[in-house]
Amino acid sequence: ENWGEHMSDSIRWLWQTLVECLTNELNGLKTSRGELILDHWQEVRVNTDIEDLGSVFWKHLNDESPEQTHLFRRSFTMWGKLLQHIMEMLLLSLAEPEIFFEQLFELTIRHIRYGVRPEYLSPFGTALFLTLEEFLKDKWDDHAEAVWKDVWKRAANSMSRGLSLGGNGITHALVEGDTEALQIAMQCAPRNLRAEWLCQVDINGASISPLYWALHDGKFSIVEFILSDLLTIRADIHGYYYGRE
Repeated sequence: ENWGEHMSDSIRWLWQTLVECLTNELNGLKTSRGELILDHWQEVRVNTDIEDLGSVFWKHLNDESPEQTHLFRRSFTMWGKLLQHIMEMLLLSLAEPEIFFEQLFELTIRHIRYGVRPEYLSPFGTALFLTLEEFLKDKWDDHAEAVWKDVWKRAANSMSRGLSLGGNGITHALVEGDTEALQIAMQCAPRNLRAEWLCQVDINGASISPLYWALHDGKFSIVEFILSDLLTIRADIHGYYYGRE
């Protein structure tokens, strides 16, 4: 009796999504997608100085999304090492997907703390492709571009979901160090859960302490607000609440 048009459309959508994913993976195996990615990256890595690699990538990323180069201020050498790490993660996603997703989970949590937003991933990928095109020259054809975009899309979509799920009013306030925003976010908390919200946030299944987070990042106005709020006596019809049990 629960089966209706809406349920039918939902199942049909789910099946179509699964078919597309499996078809994409099988086509990737058939066309030696992993070998092409590995060959391209080895050529770039062996023939390119790490600082030059970082310089070119930074230039393209700054053109596509200058807020990202301002968010992460680092040397060209460090940008090159960042790109190396990204390439290693993409290769891992093809060779050992289970390990890749375990590491991606930790990486996503770190990026939430850095203030990275899901919308950053698209221009980041564009900068990556432009960098590869510049170094690979004639080897960067339509087929190569399609393969790289497909591999990047799978990894970026997974991270985007994690960034979206892990982002809320409290985490955004912690990232920005905005005490007023944290006060606004806490207005939604029930009195009996207020202290718990201030002592623990869940990010994609991982529990993180906002107090430790703020202390680690030197955001002392946030620390002061959390401690003051935890030491405030509150009550409702169910009882009195003072700090965290």
